[in-house]
Amino acid sequence: MLVVDCHGICEPRNPGGMMAFGIHVSRLIDEIFDPERSIQYGPLFSFGSVLFSGKGAINHVADYYAIVAALKWLIENKITGEEIHLRSSNKICINQITGTYRIGAPYLWPLCKRVQLLLKNLKAVHLHWVGKGENQFAREAAIAAFMNYRSLYQNRKFDRKAFEEAEEVRLRLLQELN
Repeated sequence: MLVVDCHGICEPRNPGGMMAFGIHVSRLIDEIFDPERSIQYGPLFSFGSVLFSGKGAINHVADYYAIVAALKWLIENKITGEEIHLRSSNKICINQITGTYRIGAPYLWPLCKRVQLLLKNLKAVHLHWVGKGENQFAREAAIAAFMNYRSLYQNRKFDRKAFEEAEEVRLRLLQELN
């Protein structure tokens, strides 16, 4: 049984900031699955990536991209027959995917439909909403991707103001984990 944690961020402002996501895949060690505990898993894979910024950048979109990336990784690695518990801290995304919530924003329709199509390729996927602290490895991967992009690519020359702003965001995000 696999546990797949997904997390998306839009920083330093939401909406309109830079979107990044992280995923963390673990194999269940205990016999009993508890979606609210993260200490019972052996890690297999963590990944973070930056998406885009500006118009259309919002945390819900980043969370959908995290879920899409996780499902695509499972399919590409032929992990389609195992029982999978996919966890996200975005309650709206999880409930839109399951049909509990309607999709009000038109830009979320294609992302939700893409997730639903990808889910058809997997045998048994259980979707769970969890608090931000319960998918901290995916959150850390998203933060790391954001920070790496911010420090390496966005500012070709060293920009003290941008560095300090990014450092403030990093510290705030890390404080939220605790």
